[in-house]
Amino acid sequence: MSPRFKFRNPPFKYRVLIVAAFLALPGTVAGAIASLFFGRFATCMIIGAAIGALTGTWLEAGADILHRDD
Repeated sequence: MSPRFKFRNPPFKYRVLIVAAFLALPGTVAGAIASLFFGRFATCMIIGAAIGALTGTWLEAGADILHRDD
């Protein structure tokens, strides 16, 4: 039986998705700022969003993997 979604303690996959989406927003802003220097607005924003999402995934999944035996 899969765990029920709770707002205070969501399951692992939802928690990783939420953190990735949350950190993709600052990545998009950073990409927009980088486009001032490099040009190519859409490319910089997509790369910034991808880096932000990957960083959020890495941070959240890494923390859970490290504390799995608590």
